[in-house]
Amino acid sequence: RDVRMRAAWALGVIGQPALPALLELAEGDDPVVRIEAIRILGVIGEGRSLNALFHALTDPDPRVAQRAAIALGRIGDTRAFHPLLTALHHPAPDVRFAACNALAHMNVAEAIPALRERAKEDLGVTSWGASVADAARRAIQEIEASNPNVSTDQFARVRDILQRS
Repeated sequence: RDVRMRAAWALGVIGQPALPALLELAEGDDPVVRIEAIRILGVIGEGRSLNALFHALTDPDPRVAQRAAIALGRIGDTRAFHPLLTALHHPAPDVRFAACNALAHMNVAEAIPALRERAKEDLGVTSWGASVADAARRAIQEIEASNPNVSTDQFARVRDILQRS
């Protein structure tokens, strides 16, 4: 494990040329190595890593899924929007917390209704004692502050219309 972790770190130093090897490590057997590979993929920020990160959001180890949400937020590619919305319903509070933060970082106003739902209904607390609902509220505030012309009421009305049709 230690050798694979150091290899993942070294591949991160190499950067984009190491992407194929990092993608392979991200799907390996050891969750600690997967976490490190996913962390490095987020630092490199290469769009070609998105599918591996989407897959990692559904990893049975919530630490891996959490790291994938963090990496996706760091990359900021809007193709991660729907997978991160799905991650808001992950059973592990740590993953939901990371998904809230990632959506805030992506600054996509369409995330506000789903974040508002988390802020109202999520009683989860992370392994370090942080509230998922508070993370959702902060995400909403960040998105609204960056999009002053966006009314969340408008999104709610559009969502209601779409649900009725």
